[in-house]
Amino acid sequence: MKKTLAALGLACAALGLALPSQAAIVVSLVPSSTHINVGESVTVAVNISGLGSEIASGYDLTVLFAPSVLAAGSITQFLAEFGGLANISSGASFGAGFVGADLVSFLDDPTLSADQSDAFTLLSLSFIGLADGVSSLSFGLDPDYERNVVGLDAATLNAAFGSICIEVGNGQCTVPEPSTYALLGAALAGMLVPNVRRRRQLTRKG
Repeated sequence: MKKTLAALGLACAALGLALPSQAAIVVSLVPSSTHINVGESVTVAVNISGLGSEIASGYDLTVLFAPSVLAAGSITQFLAEFGGLANISSGASFGAGFVGADLVSFLDDPTLSADQSDAFTLLSLSFIGLADGVSSLSFGLDPDYERNVVGLDAATLNAAFGSICIEVGNGQCTVPEPSTYALLGAALAGMLVPNVRRRRQLTRKG
């Protein structure tokens, strides 16, 4: 029994090491719905959380989607946390399969720190369903112009960026099981089987 518990502890520790470390700051996509019909719209909020002692003084973000399934509608940038219209520079862009937005606040860091909370909405996007299917929504890979949020002293924040899947009509999103968990399950099963056999042998001898 002790050997089994020790092995289980080691397996859990190995799982912890195998999983990617998450940044405390997260930029997430939060849909009003994960399923819409063709012709319907969905609103997606781009939220930031876990700022703690940090701030968000600006961003340059691009969200990618499947243009055969979704069409970009509109962008709404929330300015209150950045000092309002008089204290920011911002822009938006649309293209085939992407929608982007950038913003820079002209307020100093202490003022932003006093005005911002730990979590708030940066912007919201709307999409319209074009055809049956699924579309992932994710941030682009360019760390400067597609997934960049800056904080204190205009330094890029160490943030984790989320993604989501939107179903349109008959489309169905699939969520693959992480291989790490499958491997852990196989390892645990391999440890338990010998113990069960050993107990049966001891029972028969007794």
